Amino acid sequence: MFEHTERHAALLRDIAEALELPPVRRLARAPGVCAVCRVTVHHDDQRALDSVATITRDSAGVALEVRYEGLRYLQPVRYALTLDRLTALLLAWQRAGFDRLRDQPGLPLHGVDLWLLERAAGTFVHSVIVAPQTAAGQHAALVAAVREHLPEALREVV
Repeated sequence: MFEHTERHAALLRDIAEALELPPVRRLARAPGVCAVCRVTVHHDDQRALDSVATITRDSAGVALEVRYEGLRYLQPVRYALTLDRLTALLLAWQRAGFDRLRDQPGLPLHGVDLWLLERAAGTFVHSVIVAPQTAAGQHAALVAAVREHLPEALREVV
């Protein structure tokens, strides 16, 4: 099956760009920032607004904010996120091999939701594209970790 990874990556990165969010690479290089994670969600059937959830860990603590495409002029939704929850998410991603994992193979061009999972710390940046409905193996473990440890990133706004 032909892979459409470049198209998917552009589509998903365009969501953050439309919301005028800086790339995770830039966020991770800001003074005092230890780590950044981002979950970008694209709903193929347009049942809900696409969203970008960004976690930033810095000297002040952990911050989670979610923005929705189409509501970019509204304040982001901010959630309390403990260091324990962030650590649990990162450990689950680590167990799934996130830092070495490639995009989910065989992603179709249409018909599935897509998530762009990103992690950055210092100069390290890595991302993985998954389709939660069809993910298997390590990719399914990433999906399960987000569902368990970061459900706020998946809240749908119509």
